[in-house]
Amino acid sequence: MSSAKESYLQQIRLLSVLDLEELSGVVATIANELVGAKAVGVVLYDPDMEALSDRYWFGEHKKDLSVVGEPFCEDYKETDTDTFEVNFGDLGIELAAGMLPVYCHQVRKDGELVACLLLAAPTVKMDEIAPAFAELPLALALHNAWTTTELSRENGRLRSSYEEIEKKTGMLEEQTMKLIHDVTIRDSIRTKNVERERLVYLISNLVRSSMDIQKVLDTTVEKIGEEFALNRCIVLRSMDLKGLEVSEFRTENVKSIKELFFSEAGFEFAHQALSKTAPQDFGDPDTDTHISYDREFLKKIGIRSALIVPLIMRERVLGCLFLQDCTEPRDWSIDDISTI
Repeated sequence: MSSAKESYLQQIRLLSVLDLEELSGVVATIANELVGAKAVGVVLYDPDMEALSDRYWFGEHKKDLSVVGEPFCEDYKETDTDTFEVNFGDLGIELAAGMLPVYCHQVRKDGELVACLLLAAPTVKMDEIAPAFAELPLALALHNAWTTTELSRENGRLRSSYEEIEKKTGMLEEQTMKLIHDVTIRDSIRTKNVERERLVYLISNLVRSSMDIQKVLDTTVEKIGEEFALNRCIVLRSMDLKGLEVSEFRTENVKSIKELFFSEAGFEFAHQALSKTAPQDFGDPDTDTHISYDREFLKKIGIRSALIVPLIMRERVLGCLFLQDCTEPRDWSIDDISTI
């Protein structure tokens, strides 16, 4: 039996540890000190599952004890006595004679089972085991460590479930946003297509119904300018020997550049634009390195982005549309070009 001082130190060791595996090691060490156990199994009882759960094996012969201890734990049935000898013959298992007998000491707190200690203790009698542990707070220490461990596990399970729910929620939100975006884009495209079809119909109808070509051109640049939110929209038309004709639409905040096309630089620009048979777009003359037109002329008219679309009939260029954004760069889409 241990002295009062040793018992006090053992109590301190038991109550100062909350980690379940570490505490089980402390219990095994104390069991070795008190009853000379060659191997110790600390097996916790799960009251929710009504079965033995976490198992920890210690000592020089822990492997041998675990081999026979696992089947015992699976078939375990609680008894009224605190300590009983395990009959491995009933389980069809043999254990080295030097480890026998093996006792099961049931640790209870307030009458409720907390854990079982499997003790391979050949040098101690069964009725000496319970008194050896009587003064120690084994039940309290194991109960606290088990509760802490279970709370930690439950917290982990809840966190895992929460993260899974959050992940699925995020995926659903992403799918919903994508769906909303797709629907919005489709509606926007549909609306834009309807508006542009209306524009094409309006201009086509005007061309068929009016003999005044100048009125047709003025209306065309106005409607295209408004539909595409342009700062300027210009039609350049070659008049053969009569020179150049310019129809211009502009917003109130930009100046007219119609007269600039009758300057030398303007004539050169118009001649170059009217020689093209495919649409061309370009950006700010200060930054766009691919511009083939006179940069100084483009700076003078103040464009930030432009699109030139030739007007062709029977493989002959009759003129061109010159669409301009003077406030910010713009990406001209295939839809923009095809509509025009």
